[in-house]
Amino acid sequence: MKPFILSAFSFIAGCYCNANDQGMFLNPADGVRNAAWSTNPIWAVGEKHTLKWNTTQTTYNISLWQQNTGTNIAGQGVSPVFSWSGGNGIGPGTYDWIVQPAAYGFDIHFSPVFFLYIGPGFSITDAGVTSRYFNISASSTATTPSASVKSTPASTTTSTSGAGNATTKFPNQSTASGISTAIKLGLGVGLGIGIPLLLILGVVAGMSLVQRRRNETQELDVAPSYYDPHYRDVKPSQQFGQQELPTEPSPTHHRAELYGGP
Repeated sequence: MKPFILSAFSFIAGCYCNANDQGMFLNPADGVRNAAWSTNPIWAVGEKHTLKWNTTQTTYNISLWQQNTGTNIAGQGVSPVFSWSGGNGIGPGTYDWIVQPAAYGFDIHFSPVFFLYIGPGFSITDAGVTSRYFNISASSTATTPSASVKSTPASTTTSTSGAGNATTKFPNQSTASGISTAIKLGLGVGLGIGIPLLLILGVVAGMSLVQRRRNETQELDVAPSYYDPHYRDVKPSQQFGQQELPTEPSPTHHRAELYGGP
């Protein structure tokens, strides 16, 4: 079953009415149609476009139609895009329209080519005015008027577009101190191990120096192992350091030895 209602009288050859007395479309432009579908304006799903028209009708509907690109048959949406009933609709009109073909029973994968119709009734067989063809795409490359950007900390980047707000996530910023927690932890562990080790090495070096000086002092206090007869009255331990000089014989002693008489 086709996703739209076929009209038995909706052939391109004779059913598009653009009589000046009925008015005209301003956006999208008035009915300029050809088979070069790629040259049509492109409207994306979710975008907002301001429809503009001028009409002499007091009661009318604006409806969306999907063109079958393989035939000359178009299908009508299940509901009108805009309706006006009363005596004040004559003249220019505008309407902000969100492009949502699925809301009118259309599938853009069947055909991306569409046009709008203004008429007093709901069928294109009534006297009315058609717009030019335009294509509807599934995604938008333009920024919607209501889009805004919000920043939230995260490790990935995502973005959404359409009628809602666009959200962009950015990587986490660095901390104000500029040093991460891992670096701080590493510094703490290094200092905790390094300082005690330096203290231990200092104590060991100090004890070794004291022991070396003590050994040198003991070596200086030890007397030589030989005995000098010249210093017979000097004890061996006194030959170095503070020594006592030998005592000279008194004059009286010499005189007694030289005297040999009776």
